[in-house]
Amino acid sequence: MTGAPRAAQATLRWNPDSTGDGHYELTLQTHAGDQAGPGWASSGTFDAAGLAPHRYTAQRRQRVVQATNFQRDAGLVSYSAQTDQHALTAGLQDRGSWLLQLGAVLQANPELARPGAEVTLAVAGTRGAPERWLFRVADREPLPGGGGATAAVEAAAPVQVDAVHLVREPQRPYDLRVQVWLDPTQHHLPLKWQLEVQGSDRRQSFERSPHTPP
Repeated sequence: MTGAPRAAQATLRWNPDSTGDGHYELTLQTHAGDQAGPGWASSGTFDAAGLAPHRYTAQRRQRVVQATNFQRDAGLVSYSAQTDQHALTAGLQDRGSWLLQLGAVLQANPELARPGAEVTLAVAGTRGAPERWLFRVADREPLPGGGGATAAVEAAAPVQVDAVHLVREPQRPYDLRVQVWLDPTQHHLPLKWQLEVQGSDRRQSFERSPHTPP
């Protein structure tokens, strides 16, 4: 992946069987040259609802790592940044796993990729109650495709794919507006996504390199 802000780059790694026993690992690490920047990691297993996160960690610039723990035996979500706990509902995702879960939902039901269709995910951050993220399919958009979910960085003239563009609108001030473009030719893996904080200038944009192997 190549990512912004500040023309930084990022590496998105997806390993759906990291330990040989059905555990996945999904990580994103930004970097500017040789200097590592903010990043996050999601790890877990799979269940009837799809990805089943066990732990999510996020490190922002010059801040300590914050963690979200999915205590599946207890049916609770807990956080390193606060003492409150919340119920762990079926299908609950973290701030990293939603990206792959959304594509898995569309892959399982291609009818949900048509314009106007809606997909709802429950997503937990690093504090506060989990939120309901409602995505609407906006349109199809030609984008460079042909790669997978392990990032390379240099771009070249790629094959164009008819990407599925979904949008999650903010529900309150300083909420996230989320846009994501999925590749229907590669199991609806993400080609591009953007996160914007409503009412501020905070924005992140990531785009997959066309040299990424499938």
